Amino acid sequence: MFPGMKAQEITALFTETDTLGYTKLKAVSIKTIAQSQDEALARLDRAFTSWMFDKDEGKDVWERSEGLFNIDAALRCFNHDGTPLPSLRPYLEAEGIYLVRELCNVERAEHVKYDRILTQQPEL
Repeated sequence: MFPGMKAQEITALFTETDTLGYTKLKAVSIKTIAQSQDEALARLDRAFTSWMFDKDEGKDVWERSEGLFNIDAALRCFNHDGTPLPSLRPYLEAEGIYLVRELCNVERAEHVKYDRILTQQPEL
């Protein structure tokens, strides 16, 4: 569908602060022809929007989300291996998206510090 364009995996990161002030982190892998996270998410948005307008299954998913169709709601449209619902597949492929799967979910990400030292001082 996209001659000469090779699909690659892009990792998209999502954060959310819940009502108690805890930060959640979710990493999602998107196999796509997109060249950046922003482009991949824009393609994903277009695919979902078209599907929700065109297909009854998409309309039902939108209604169940009560207008809060976020990454958690989107991931429920994919199997654990990243394959989408059959009615969603053509919309994703039209946007150059082939698989979407969750890589990890951290419920209290404030405890996972980037600067955490992962080694101890070796004894000399």
